[in-house]
Amino acid sequence: GVNPDTVYHTHFLTPAGIRYWKQLEIEALGGRQNFPFQVRRQFITSRIIGKRLNQRFFSRHRCRVITLVRDPVARKVAAFFNDYRRWPASLREHYVGDPSTHLTELRKLFLETYPQDLPSTWFDMDLEPAFGIDVYATPFPKDKGYAIYQGEFVELLVLKLERLIDCKAEAFRNFMGLEIGEVPSKNVGGSKWYGPLYKAFSTSVTLPDTYLDRMYDSKYAKHFYTSDEIGAFRENWT
Repeated sequence: GVNPDTVYHTHFLTPAGIRYWKQLEIEALGGRQNFPFQVRRQFITSRIIGKRLNQRFFSRHRCRVITLVRDPVARKVAAFFNDYRRWPASLREHYVGDPSTHLTELRKLFLETYPQDLPSTWFDMDLEPAFGIDVYATPFPKDKGYAIYQGEFVELLVLKLERLIDCKAEAFRNFMGLEIGEVPSKNVGGSKWYGPLYKAFSTSVTLPDTYLDRMYDSKYAKHFYTSDEIGAFRENWT
């Protein structure tokens, strides 16, 4: 069941979103029979919460949802490394030596094989159907760095990752009435085994203009980021 006083971490809640997510995992792991326990548990949790949403469970227990937005290219690069299970075994299992010797192979893999439609489609594909909130219906306060949305049975906080340090205290005070201190960093790519590769890719690889146009001309990028912010993002990848 779902406990209304519990914090849950999930990525998708609608049937369409969960199917999309499951297909990504099947491709990464070579079949659902290879799903580790943690992945199976995440799917079970997501299905249970999604079912309770459909049953209007949270109409009796108003819930709060927190999600982040991030430079879409930086987010994809971080996800590409976090999903290293998709990489060829020769690179994944036998990486040694100078990271720069692997950048050409990684760049080709990133551009040609990695799923590129998230996060641009996530708000439309999963969040709005799940919670009935269209974040694109009203302008996002780009300089403020966060926005709070009111739904029928949910309150949603959207935070801009690049402004998190500046706005988190005000955001959580207004959202939950909480005074928070430092937020510990988790799932940091630079601290993992592929850290040198990730750093070299992020600082040295140039991405084509056609790719950057698609990412930064998206509804997602233009809604959450100013033209100056997008220009700075582009410069980082060119």
